[in-house]
Amino acid sequence: MATVRIGGQLRAMVGAADHQVPGDTVVGALAALEAGHPQIAGWILDERGVIRRHLNVFVDGQPASGETAVQASSRIHVLPSITGG
Repeated sequence: MATVRIGGQLRAMVGAADHQVPGDTVVGALAALEAGHPQIAGWILDERGVIRRHLNVFVDGQPASGETAVQASSRIHVLPSITGG
């Protein structure tokens, strides 16, 4: 199982930063995370199952999309975008 690391408000909602989840792709792993923690359902993936625009996702330190393949040893990081102006 891959490890998903979340921070900030999402971590506060589920009480931990790291989560072991099944999944062959980033979206599959994030859907499993949301299914296991209903209190964050809809905060990472939208109603179409797409990663929300305000989030950046990295797999093993590299930018990733929802279709990016993940392995059991993969580390997925979910980070909010920083904007300003």
